Amino acid sequence: MHHDVIMALAQLGHHIMCEKPLATTLEDCANIYRTLAPLNATKVFSIGHVMRYSPYNMLLRKLLLEDNAIGDILSVHHTEPVGYWHFSHSYVRGNWRKESITAPSLLTKSCHDIDILLWFMCSPAPGSDAPEHLPTSVTSTGSLQFFRKSRKPKAAGNATNCLSCPAEPDCLYSSKRIYVGTKHAGVETGNIKWPISVVLPDIESFGGDIDAAKSAVLSKLAEDYDGSTPQEVIDSKNWFGRWVVLQDPARWDYTMPASLPKIAGLVLFYPPLDWTLDRQQKRDACAQPDKTLPSSITDLIDASYLFPSLPRRARTDIRLSPGLMPDALLDKLPPVHMCLCEYDMLLAEDRLFAERLEKRGKSVTVRVVEGEKHAWDKPPPLAPKPSVAMEYDIAIGAVKSWFGEL
Repeated sequence: MHHDVIMALAQLGHHIMCEKPLATTLEDCANIYRTLAPLNATKVFSIGHVMRYSPYNMLLRKLLLEDNAIGDILSVHHTEPVGYWHFSHSYVRGNWRKESITAPSLLTKSCHDIDILLWFMCSPAPGSDAPEHLPTSVTSTGSLQFFRKSRKPKAAGNATNCLSCPAEPDCLYSSKRIYVGTKHAGVETGNIKWPISVVLPDIESFGGDIDAAKSAVLSKLAEDYDGSTPQEVIDSKNWFGRWVVLQDPARWDYTMPASLPKIAGLVLFYPPLDWTLDRQQKRDACAQPDKTLPSSITDLIDASYLFPSLPRRARTDIRLSPGLMPDALLDKLPPVHMCLCEYDMLLAEDRLFAERLEKRGKSVTVRVVEGEKHAWDKPPPLAPKPSVAMEYDIAIGAVKSWFGEL
């Protein structure tokens, strides 16, 4: 991608800033490094990972590394909320839709995220003599779940293109909705920039004539292919009007080889284990129902965890309600340490699960924090009670025992 240009510029003695990603193969990256390393003392080489220069990220890094605002960081849960229409535009219909003609999804979409995490967690703070902290291994797995042919709505019939599809008016992924209408800054809004400029690169030549530009965009969206179209033709261009589930986003089925680690044990803090029970049943099972979390909070939790809502009878899947797992699976569990709260509406189902483990001869320890309700270790304004540190220490002791460190 950028390899040949960088190699040519390196001979001219210029400072270089390269767009991300640097290269799409390890060989090209290594070759660029070997060429530029001798110039490091006098020339600047950088990659356009712009997230490092966002004011909020610069402040966050200062808080983490210089001010030590939250102490030692043991793990990070990072989510990049890619808009559904952005995802379909760039990674299903667009330039980065297929690994064999572009690059892996972790490189094309997530290189910014990987870089910012390394910058936050691995690079030493400014002025520090601490060495870089590099991860010992990186593992990533994923699978193609949504953009499958089996997801094509029945109402779409035999349509392969949005412009001829009966289901188009109600479809979130409609190319007309994304590129033509006003919902997502389509051409009818007068937008001549991204993403319209990707569909129609010469859109600026229409000089503000929205009707003419709209007609040209619709003409591009009408382009389609069928079983007789040569593969090299299909791979040579983007098909922005084609059904998203009929594209070829096979590149999203990826696995970075890694052996599965053996699970030494499970630490569970007040876990929800049975979603087939309604909240009132759970409250009634508590010694003092009036001290449990109010419905204003639990209703919000339920809506967040289960959207769209599922009937109670449909919540028996053990991935949702692990407390309902059969004995055969219980027998395969490693040692379990549970920390529960006296006034938690989940206490009864958690104790029931612990009793099942004990009856199966499994190693299980149960701690009940007296006088406390659910999530007692996370009260605002983040001023933990002494019992929090004590229970955390006990849980850490359980983990150490599983590794034979006690």
